[in-house]
Amino acid sequence: MRLYEYEAKEIFQKHGLAIPKGQVIESAEEARRFASQIGGPVVIKPQVLTKKRGKAGAIRFGSDPDEAFRESQLLLGMTLKEEKVSKLLVEETSPTYWLLFKPELLILSPRSAVSEDNRPILWMVAQSPRPEDITMLPPTSSV
Repeated sequence: MRLYEYEAKEIFQKHGLAIPKGQVIESAEEARRFASQIGGPVVIKPQVLTKKRGKAGAIRFGSDPDEAFRESQLLLGMTLKEEKVSKLLVEETSPTYWLLFKPELLILSPRSAVSEDNRPILWMVAQSPRPEDITMLPPTSSV
């Protein structure tokens, strides 16, 4: 099954998981209006059925409604992996927890790496100048 991010989030919400306030938009003006309603920074994500939107530089942030408008203009109509962007998910920003389970660690000592950051955990492991960004937890711990 292939779902757009907003479709997956609708399923999560239906089953009681908390998700950020968001709206699917098809114009930069809609992005500006929604960012005004939120009253704070927003994240703007193309709704395409492809991976690596972040690496492609296609996940943008708007600190105010005008910036959300400008960033949305840049994203709408662009092509990512042969798919034209016609819809964006605009959401309030919130802390993001990246979670990675490494099977090779399960053999010796089960652990999971968690980071409160908007960067993928593998990047953080390789690039982080701040080891405190990464916390190792035993598998029985809860986040």
